[in-house]
Amino acid sequence: MNNDGCSIFECGDHYNLHQCDHIKNNILVQVHVSRPSSPMPSAGADSIADNSDENPANEYMQSIARCLQMMLRVDEYRFAFVSVDGISTLLQVLSGRVNFQVQYQLTFCLWVLTFNPVLAEKMNKFNVIPILADILSDSVKEKVTRIILAVFR
Repeated sequence: MNNDGCSIFECGDHYNLHQCDHIKNNILVQVHVSRPSSPMPSAGADSIADNSDENPANEYMQSIARCLQMMLRVDEYRFAFVSVDGISTLLQVLSGRVNFQVQYQLTFCLWVLTFNPVLAEKMNKFNVIPILADILSDSVKEKVTRIILAVFR
């Protein structure tokens, strides 16, 4: 509780909310790595997809993308993310004007999803190739080019 009588999760302070999400996601990934048989909380992938707001101007987009990069290393989290329409959310953000770092991070997330053949097949139903091709044609950063080509493989 703070001086206003509300908890850190209820006060609407976006910085604190995103820092809490970052810490929570670190814990989720570490728990899964140390105990792979532990149940996966559904709130992990849900909250990241919800907090992205599909808004490229979100000042915490890099933080959200970093959390996604960490969580999507775990196959169960990948399925949870896709089940909350995560691929569509990533593509909507990538379709907007985002900086090269966010382009790299979100494309990295798409790349990690392709590690699972079932999810790679699901990605075919989305408009992934034209969106990434547009980014590729405008990209001036080599790391963005490399990760997009990795998704295409």
